[in-house]
Amino acid sequence: ICQISYQRTARVQMTEAGPIRLTLDTDISAVSVHAVSFDDAGTGTTVAERVVLELKFRRFMPALFRELVADFALSPKPFSKYRTALPALGLAGIATIVQPAPLSCLIS
Repeated sequence: ICQISYQRTARVQMTEAGPIRLTLDTDISAVSVHAVSFDDAGTGTTVAERVVLELKFRRFMPALFRELVADFALSPKPFSKYRTALPALGLAGIATIVQPAPLSCLIS
C-alpha cells in the first residue's frame, strides 16, 4: 500500500539496568506502492513535519531519560508512521483496519 522513508538517528548505551536506546526519526515521507518491494523511493509525500522520539529501556526508565522528559516537558502520544501516511496519500479508508500505534513522544 505504501512505503515509508525517514532519517533515523540512534544512540545506544549500556547501563546497570541493561541497554537503553534513544531514536529520533525525521524527514518522514511516504509513497504509494502497488507491489511488495523495498526500493529507494526518493522524495515522497511529507507525512509528518515532526521529530519522533523513542526512548527504549528494559526495566525502568533510566535517570538520563527521566531528565530528558522533565527538561523538555515530553509526554507520550500514540503515533504510527504508517497510519499517518495513509490519509496523506489519499488512502484514509484503509487506516481503519490497521492496529493502534505504540506510544512515542512527538517533538513539534
